[in-house]
Amino acid sequence: MEGKVVIFVNGGLVQSIITNRPMQVQVIDSDVEGCDEVRTIREWDFDKNCPNENPADLYDVFDGGDREPTVNEPAVDHYFDQMLKEAEHA
Repeated sequence: MEGKVVIFVNGGLVQSIITNRPMQVQVIDSDVEGCDEVRTIREWDFDKNCPNENPADLYDVFDGGDREPTVNEPAVDHYFDQMLKEAEHA
């Protein structure tokens, strides 16, 4: 079965995450203005498919802690179906 994830965002903040099967989700949010919990991470080099070793390519992200999504296959299918229907009518 293909893994599907639905992420609910309101006001630029992740409110909740649901999935159709157990999985881990990591949210990377670089909008750290006003955040107390900030972590500095290394950028990924997608061309080389490895971490970027250039120290200038470190950046700050909001450390929202681990996100454990709620597994709810019927709800995930519902939202995927709704978005597909909406795209067909656009």
